[in-house]
Amino acid sequence: MRQHGRKDSDQWCSPRDVAEPLAQFFGGPVGCDPCSNANSIIVSEISYTWGGLHLPWRKPGSSNRTAYMNNPYSINVPWAGKALYEMRLGNVHELVTLMMVAPSTAWWSDLCRAPRNPRLLFTSRLRFIGDSSFGARFDTVLKYFGRRHRAFDREFQHITRWTSWGR
Repeated sequence: MRQHGRKDSDQWCSPRDVAEPLAQFFGGPVGCDPCSNANSIIVSEISYTWGGLHLPWRKPGSSNRTAYMNNPYSINVPWAGKALYEMRLGNVHELVTLMMVAPSTAWWSDLCRAPRNPRLLFTSRLRFIGDSSFGARFDTVLKYFGRRHRAFDREFQHITRWTSWGR
């Protein structure tokens, strides 16, 4: 969602169509939401409203190594790099990202070539929370990094327009 009262912001809150199945998919709270804000409905153990690019994406002592990232779309490069870094460190074993479709960019390519072979679910035009228009002005994709591709497909099939399997 755009921040309340700011039309020039690119901070969009994930819609219920993503938030509710995300909790179902992970069987409870997400371990870390590094790109949260005060209006977010993502349930997580750690929610960073600032510092997500610098802080670890895992609560010390927690076995929950899941993360959800819906980063500001104007600064994709550092967020893509941080996501790959957290997965390489082992802080994140499963990651779901909601991002704009940008296949001609280097950051997109870097994420698609990640060692965990991401699953891509291209979504319909999502309406973010508080969006009074007809939805995003761009195509979005849910990327999943992990081993439970079929469960991911099942949980999010209601917003799928096309997948990396070509359905």
